[in-house]
Amino acid sequence: MDFERDFVHLAPKTAEWLVKRNISLIGMDYLSVEAFGTKEPRVHHALLGAGVVILEGLDLSRVPPGRCELV
Repeated sequence: MDFERDFVHLAPKTAEWLVKRNISLIGMDYLSVEAFGTKEPRVHHALLGAGVVILEGLDLSRVPPGRCELV
């Protein structure tokens, strides 16, 4: 698998929106919630500063669409 620089990530405003909705965890099926080459990790700061757990690098290829429970 080649490294994709243009992977799906969160915008800082999206991170702020999620924090306002009191999420406790977010998971991504690639390397980071932050855009590649970001100089200031505003998404990480917003989420982690609010106590949101970030799971990065998940393999969700076998997870069916819909709601899931993480144990």
